[in-house]
Amino acid sequence: MCVALVSISAVGFLAARVHAADGGVTDLPTSIVRPERTSEAPAVTAKPSRAKERSDIERLAPRTTPDLVRDEPGVAVQQTTAGQGTPIIRGLMGSAILVLVDGMRLNNAFFRPAPNQFYALVDAYNIESIEMLRGVGSTRYGSDALGGVVSIVTPTPRFKERSWTMRMRAYEQFASADRSWNSRTSLELGRDGFGAALGFTAQLHDDLRGGRATGVMKPSAFSAFAGDAKLFFESARHELTLSVQYLQQPSTPRYDALVAGFGQSAPENVVSLFEPNDRLFVHYSHRLSGETRGFREVVFDSSVQFVNDNRRAQKDATSAIERERNASYLAEGRMRIRSSVAESLEFNWGLDFSSDGVASRKVETNPSSGVETTALARYADGSSMLNGAAFVEATWKPEDAWDFNAGLRFNVFDVNIPVADRSLGTRLSRGVLTGGAGVAYQVTRPLALVANVGRAFRAPNVFDLSLIGERPGNRTNIPNPKLGPESVFGVDVGLKLTGRSVTGELFLFYADYSDKIESRETGDVTTDGRKIVQSQNVNQVWLSGAEAAVRWRLSAKLTLSASLTFVWGDEKTPTGLVQPASRIPPLGGQVGLSWRPTPRFFIEPFLRYATTQSRLSDRDKTDPRINPNGTPGWVTTNLRAGWTLHKRVSARLTIENVIDYDYREHGSGMNAPGLSATLGIDVSM
Repeated sequence: MCVALVSISAVGFLAARVHAADGGVTDLPTSIVRPERTSEAPAVTAKPSRAKERSDIERLAPRTTPDLVRDEPGVAVQQTTAGQGTPIIRGLMGSAILVLVDGMRLNNAFFRPAPNQFYALVDAYNIESIEMLRGVGSTRYGSDALGGVVSIVTPTPRFKERSWTMRMRAYEQFASADRSWNSRTSLELGRDGFGAALGFTAQLHDDLRGGRATGVMKPSAFSAFAGDAKLFFESARHELTLSVQYLQQPSTPRYDALVAGFGQSAPENVVSLFEPNDRLFVHYSHRLSGETRGFREVVFDSSVQFVNDNRRAQKDATSAIERERNASYLAEGRMRIRSSVAESLEFNWGLDFSSDGVASRKVETNPSSGVETTALARYADGSSMLNGAAFVEATWKPEDAWDFNAGLRFNVFDVNIPVADRSLGTRLSRGVLTGGAGVAYQVTRPLALVANVGRAFRAPNVFDLSLIGERPGNRTNIPNPKLGPESVFGVDVGLKLTGRSVTGELFLFYADYSDKIESRETGDVTTDGRKIVQSQNVNQVWLSGAEAAVRWRLSAKLTLSASLTFVWGDEKTPTGLVQPASRIPPLGGQVGLSWRPTPRFFIEPFLRYATTQSRLSDRDKTDPRINPNGTPGWVTTNLRAGWTLHKRVSARLTIENVIDYDYREHGSGMNAPGLSATLGIDVSM
């Protein structure tokens, strides 16, 4: 708690210090980086948002994409397997967080509201920038942006040379905790107005070693293979981009299901594998820019995304071997228009459309006879989900010190669940109106006061509606054609600081999460004695907390940085019982000191920390991933260093958990890595 108070107090103290002594302005490293390129100066932008550029990403040595957001204020990461992870923003996760890749949705029709593996299907080594927008974001981005938005932008091959130019890059990374090897090779060819890029990534990870008492966690080994290509054309007013991305994890064990967790005397399964999981993404974008009758920019995007969530599981050596084939086919189109009616007033208009189809099949094989039988699939085969929306946002700058923004979105969705292999089907169509507003006032050139208010929603998807028929626990789930969207009303206030020597932010937030979808007993039973349950909009959650980050340049060579996240959550059930909300991460953050004695070398010792989380819901106490007595607090000591050996060769070394401490991030299905050294070599030509 002392660390938390120091981190929060530092922002206010440094704000006063800069207000008195510093009249200069520099750009925050937290600038908003959107695919629409409507980047705004953070000092006068109300939205709580931070972004990492390529240089920040490279020094983090990620295993998977969720590792890139682990040290951000307001963000925690839950990890069920070594090859996957789920960001938690302001206490929400899964389908309550929207993930965009080059502006298009990663979230599909069977995204779960719980921890899921889909974030790791984006190649962490093919990212130009990653932005974390905290708080409600449905006005611009639509469904699922309840807790925040993670926006990933991949590199575009841009060239300024008039003659043909070729750029090559190779990156090799080795880590000791899982004896892993990561390799990334990319090639770019182009000239002014044209660029082409091709890249390949391979990852081979052995079983991960935890702290000194945990030892090697078996089975946790996984591999991943990715490829990408991009074409880029540019003229005076036009930009055209065509890109393809593919990533596969051939066979990733679900570690928490293969070892006994808290409250379990034996593992749930002897076999539990995501086998395989993959994602294919094809994206076309056309940007028209230049002042034309008040229109400053028009962008057309279209994409298709194919995600396979295939699995193999077996309860014990004598039970049936279950094989699942689940696939999502998501087609999406959108249009964005940026226009100005006056120098101080700008509008962003947009139209969105998406169509997602789901295929699902499950086969059980008798291990003795080899006979296959068809079983109830995870989802109703042939399910579909349609979304359409229109939105408008206005930004008004009456003078340099003020920035106002406001917007509205109207969204319609249609979810169709056929009977398929179930006894029942259902169809749900709804319309939703959401909106938000924000204001920023620049008190002085380095300091701004900001505030935001808005409403976000999550449309019920195929996962919510397709759980029809017999379920575990002697239950039968029936559809609910009256199921409505979940919604969050959120408000935050904060400070943003952009001085010559100090940058930072401090936000306080509150969110009222209503109509949360939960499975509830109806009180009826089937003729064979099963309890009848139904998904209903029943629970209400209140979330509040604080987020802080500061970066203080102590001298030309020495920089101090710190971040902090605190979330408090309560949940009210239909019976009126109020208890702690589920999976709320504890207070935590990071403190580091970066020393750059020469432009070619840096060294950065840092601490990561979390306090004890003993506020558990009834659901948390029965989750085998969570200690029912609470998750103990922890502190790890870590070190990063980097060298530029040659203008085309650089090396980075990261030593994590120097004291080999045993710990687990709250809600995760496995312990964090023990002492680990990671070496990366980057060669460009």
